[in-house]
Amino acid sequence: MEIGLFAADQLVERSGYYVLLSKIYAKAGRWKDVRMVRSIMKTKGIKKMLGVSNLELDGQVHSFLSGD
Repeated sequence: MEIGLFAADQLVERSGYYVLLSKIYAKAGRWKDVRMVRSIMKTKGIKKMLGVSNLELDGQVHSFLSGD
């Protein structure tokens, strides 16, 4: 886990790295660390990107967005 936090600090500040790290912490039950990562994101102004899904139905494409 510590390696993941170190790696996130070394990488370009993209939301996906922080979101992945917070999910790893959540899976391990380390809720204090989840809050810490989310707090870092907020402090640095890093926002989670929206998820996008596309579905083609009867020749027409429909797009769906999801996010926090």
